[in-house]
Amino acid sequence: MALCAGFGKAQAPAPKPVDPGKAAVIGEMLMLNHSDQAVKQLLDQYRANFKKPMEDALSSALRQQGITETNRFNPDVQKFESRIFDMLGERLAWERMKPEFVRIYDETFTLEELQGIVAFYRSPTGQALLTKMPALITRSGQVSQAQVRDVVPQVQKLTQEFIDDLKKKAAETK
Repeated sequence: MALCAGFGKAQAPAPKPVDPGKAAVIGEMLMLNHSDQAVKQLLDQYRANFKKPMEDALSSALRQQGITETNRFNPDVQKFESRIFDMLGERLAWERMKPEFVRIYDETFTLEELQGIVAFYRSPTGQALLTKMPALITRSGQVSQAQVRDVVPQVQKLTQEFIDDLKKKAAETK
């Protein structure tokens, strides 16, 4: 009976081991491009981007349950948020993510390409890129957010028109 328990589940094949020499080059590249810091920044971004929506959703859920004085639960909400973000922090911890990054880079680049990337990162131009990239990504994200923010009223208008059209169609078929 116990032998049959796993038959219904598809087992993902184990990833092929990374050549130790190639893994060392990938490790150096990840160190040079500060991937560990990028993962930490990603978690910080999640925290910044999802804190308010999470609080709003929790507040809305409480109101739906008839609890209108939600401010008195702020300490509880903060503890809950901490639990959620701690869980995300554990999942996105560099020690946990690094083997996945190594596997992805191993599957994507040849050893020669990785060596070229590392050589570039060591160069003055590569160092300039690595130093300036976080600010460049931040600024690019701000431009994208502004573009999306500018189109929100149009999307809302189109959505309302679409809903109105569906209401008309529904009324016609009655």
